[in-house]
Parts: sequence; structure tokens; C-alpha cells
Amino acid sequence: MGSKLISDKRTDGVMFTGSTQVAKLIQHNLTGRLNAQQQPIPLIAETGGLNAMIVDSSALTE
Repeated sequence: MGSKLISDKRTDGVMFTGSTQVAKLIQHNLTGRLNAQQQPIPLIAETGGLNAMIVDSSALTE
């Protein structure tokens, strides 16, 4: 299922937590793909960690 989501042309970016091996596969799949603005599809990958944290623009900086 994940490979279908990543290869879908509507996917504008990927955030992944897991193994380095799978992150490299995702990176390889995204290589050469561009979004509607002709920019590379971003990949944010957290690998090997125990406690992933995702912070967005609504987070308090303090």
C-alpha cells in the first residue's frame, strides 16, 4: 500500500519514520519526480530513532 501512495502523482511530499533501508527505497522512488511547481517531491525521513517528533507551524517555539 505504501508504494502506491508514494508513486501516486497526487503525493506532494512524504514523511517517514522507520528503517534506513526503507527510507532509501522511498528516496529512490521519488528521485526525478517534480510537483506542480516543478520542484522535487520532499522527503522527511526519521530513521533509527526511538521517539520521533513532528513539529508543524502551530507549535509554540518556547
